[in-house]
Amino acid sequence: GQLRDLDTSTWNATVTDAVARVTPALLTGLLSSSSPLPVPSLDEFAALSYAAQYALESNAGFRQLYRQATKLGLSTLGNLLHLGKLAFAPDTPAVRQLVAHLNASHAFFDNHFAGVWSTEEAAVAELNTGGKSDLWAIVSFRDDGGRGRGWGVA
Repeated sequence: GQLRDLDTSTWNATVTDAVARVTPALLTGLLSSSSPLPVPSLDEFAALSYAAQYALESNAGFRQLYRQATKLGLSTLGNLLHLGKLAFAPDTPAVRQLVAHLNASHAFFDNHFAGVWSTEEAAVAELNTGGKSDLWAIVSFRDDGGRGRGWGVA
């Protein structure tokens, strides 16, 4: 019944009203859930992040929840609100092909792509010394040395 009573006078009013009504209950459920949550796709996670950022900017209740969670040492919301960039290594044709595929198949991939480095060590060194505090992760592929398992993600 709550969503039927939304203010639909303008798009902004509708979004603001929906965020105000849904976000606190959703986040309370996520933070207090003891069951595993489904793993979202990159696009789903990015869209959820953008919605949460909007909620933080436009909703006092969400800001209060975020402040309380932060005071308790819960970083769950911080990871959602502050998406970083993904670095890839090593610079091989297979990794370049993967990056091209991810860019073509995910609407938000390019927003979170830091680049491809020649080696994992080079990515770590560049990103640690280059002041790239917006790094989310280094996705590094390692050859299994011909043991028949192919490539793995580190």
